[in-house]
Amino acid sequence: MASPLVSVPEPLDTAPVVVVTASRSRQTLGGIPDAVTVVSAKEAADAGALDLGDAVSRAPGVDVTRFGYAGTMSSISIRGAKSNQVLVMQDGRPINQPSTGLADSSLEFANEMDQVEVVRGPSGLLYGSNALGGVVNMLTPEPPARFSVVAGAELAGFNSDSNSVRFGGPIGPGRWLVQRSSASSDGHRENSKYEGSNWLMKGSLFSNPRVIITGTSNETALGLPGVVPSVDVLKRDTGQAHFGNDGVSSLVDWQKGWSRALNTRIEWDYPGGSEMSIRHSIESSRVRNRYGFIGYDSMFNPVPTLATSLIENTMQEGEVQDHLLVAPLLDGYLTAGGGWRKDHMVSSDYQVPESGGDVAARDLIDAGVETGYAFGEFRFRPFNKWDYLGGLTVATGARHDDNSRFGGITNPHAGFAWEAGPVVLKGSAGTAFRAPSLNDLFWPADNYTSGNPGLSPERGRTGEGGVEVSYAGMSARIGGFWRKIMDQIDWMPDSTGFWKPQNTGKVVTRGLEIEGTVKNGWVSLSANLTRLDAVQTRTENLVLDPFTFAPTVTTEKSRRAGFVPAVMSGGMITVSAPWGTSASVNGKFTGDRKMYLEDDTDPAKVVYREKRIAPYTLLGLRVAQKIAGSIEVYAGVDNLTDVAYAEQFGNSLEDGNYPMPGRSYYGGMTARW
Repeated sequence: MASPLVSVPEPLDTAPVVVVTASRSRQTLGGIPDAVTVVSAKEAADAGALDLGDAVSRAPGVDVTRFGYAGTMSSISIRGAKSNQVLVMQDGRPINQPSTGLADSSLEFANEMDQVEVVRGPSGLLYGSNALGGVVNMLTPEPPARFSVVAGAELAGFNSDSNSVRFGGPIGPGRWLVQRSSASSDGHRENSKYEGSNWLMKGSLFSNPRVIITGTSNETALGLPGVVPSVDVLKRDTGQAHFGNDGVSSLVDWQKGWSRALNTRIEWDYPGGSEMSIRHSIESSRVRNRYGFIGYDSMFNPVPTLATSLIENTMQEGEVQDHLLVAPLLDGYLTAGGGWRKDHMVSSDYQVPESGGDVAARDLIDAGVETGYAFGEFRFRPFNKWDYLGGLTVATGARHDDNSRFGGITNPHAGFAWEAGPVVLKGSAGTAFRAPSLNDLFWPADNYTSGNPGLSPERGRTGEGGVEVSYAGMSARIGGFWRKIMDQIDWMPDSTGFWKPQNTGKVVTRGLEIEGTVKNGWVSLSANLTRLDAVQTRTENLVLDPFTFAPTVTTEKSRRAGFVPAVMSGGMITVSAPWGTSASVNGKFTGDRKMYLEDDTDPAKVVYREKRIAPYTLLGLRVAQKIAGSIEVYAGVDNLTDVAYAEQFGNSLEDGNYPMPGRSYYGGMTARW
C-alpha cells in the first residue's frame, strides 16, 4: 500500500490529442492539415499562467503583449499578424469586440480553461472575419459526472491575491458546473490598482440531443497610468505635465467595465460519426473610461479637463452546422453550415472641467453591421484502402460572407495531411479577410481625426507546409509559411490633413517554426523557435502643406514590419516525482520590435524616426507539492532574473513606453474534493 502522503504517478498519456477548432469537428492532430498547438490546463498551471494570454504566450509563433501588470489589456498576435487579425473564442463563441476588433485575453482567467487550441495561419474558411492571422479557442471544463469541488487561493507580489471555487455535478436531467474567480493587485506603478471577477456557469443536459448552455459574466476596474514620461520635463506633453509625475503619465485615468454572455449549443449524434449542431450566442459589454486632457476656452486658454467615455458593444450570432459521412468508400465527411451575426456599438462621452461646471454628454457612434455566411469543407481519404497512401487526408472547401457594408466575400482553403507511421507531412493554402472595426468606420470627426466609411476589408493569402515526427514519447515539427496581407488598415493623415484609417499597403511575412516535446518518466520538455521575416509596404509622406499639414508628396516605402519581433522562442521543462513533488521552469525570448513615427517638424522634408524595444528573455519557476492526493501547495517566481522590459510602445520617441513588472513571488494552494 502507498502512503497517503505519496501520490502515484500518472501513466504516460499516449492517447491522441483531439481538437475541434481547426475543422469544427472532433479530429486528431495528425489528420489536420494546419499547424495547431494545444495547451492543456495543467501546462498553463505549471507555467503559473494568470489568464488566457499567459497560457498561450510560449506557444510557437504566438506573441502576447500587455500594457502592464495583471488586468491591463493583453492581446494575442500569431505569426506577426496584428492582434485584431486574430480571432479569439470561448467555446466557439467569438469574443473580439466590434468597436476595435480586438479581444482582451486578460479577461479570460486561466483557471477557467480545460484546454486552449491555437490554429496558426488564416481560418477564413470556417470562421470568417478576424481569422486572417489565426484562431485561439479557449475551451471551458465539462460539468463533472459526480459532485466535486475545486478551490484555490494565491498571494503574490505587489499586494496581489486571487481565489476561485468551482463546484458541480449531476442535477436533474443533466450535469452542471459553477465557478467564481476573482483577482486584485496594487500593481507595480502608481495608479495601477486592479480588481476583477468572473462567473462561469455551464450545463450539459440530456444525452442525444445534448444541450450545452454556457453563461459568463465578468467585471473589471483598473487604473491607467500610461507610459513613463520623458526624462526631459520640457518634452512631456501638457497632459502629462498636469496629470502625471516622473513615473506615470496620469494619476487620474481609469477604466471600468463588464460583460455578460450566453452561449447555447444543441448537438445531435447519429450513426457514422455524424453530428448536427445548432448554436446561438449573445453578448453585451460596457467599458467606461475616465481620462484627463487639456481643453481650451474661447480665449484659447488651457483648461485641465476630466472626461469620461462610454462604449457599449452587443454581439449576437446564430448558426447551424452539419458534419456527416457522405462518401463511405473514401472515409469522406462533409462539414457544412451557415449563420447570421450582428454587431452593434454605441459610444458617448461626458466632460467635466476640473474647475467645475458640466459639459453635456454627446453621442459619438451608434452603428452596426450584419453578416450572413455559409461554409463547407469536404475532408476525405482518397487512398484509404492502400497500405502506403492510406494515411493521406485531403481537405478542401470555401466560405462565403455577405456583409451588410462590404457585400460578398468568398474564401477558399485546401490542405492535406499524410500520416506514414511516425511521420506526418502537412500542407495547406487559402485566403481570408478582416472587416474594418466600427471604430475604423465611424470614429466621430473633429478638427483632427475621423473614421472612414469608405474602407475596404483587409485580405490575405497564405501557404504553409511542415513535417512532424513522433516516436517513443518524443515529437518534433519543422515548418515554413508565407503570408501576404493586402489593403492593410492603418491610421494616417489623408489629403485634407485628417488622421483617419486608410487601406495603406501590404505586409508580406515569411517564417520558419521549429518545435519539439519530450516526455520520459518524470521529465517533460517542450521548446520552440519561430523566425519571422515581415516586410510592410505602404504609402509614406514626404512633403506636407505648411498650413494644413496635409500630405502633398508621398512615396511607397518598404520597411521591416512595425511591432513584429523577428525571433521568438518559448519552452518549459517539468519534473514530476512519484511522491507528488513537481518543479517547472519556463522561458520565453522575444526579439526586438520597431515602430516608425512621422517627424513633420519641417513640413518640406518629412522623415520617419525609428523607435525600438530591446529584446528580452523571461524565466519563471514554480514548485508544487501534493498532499494526500487532493491538496496541492505551490510557490513560484515570475521574471526570475528581474529583467527591465516593455512589450508595448508609447506614442512618442521620448517616452519610456509601458514598463512591465520586475521580479515577483507568488504562492498558493489548490484543493479538490
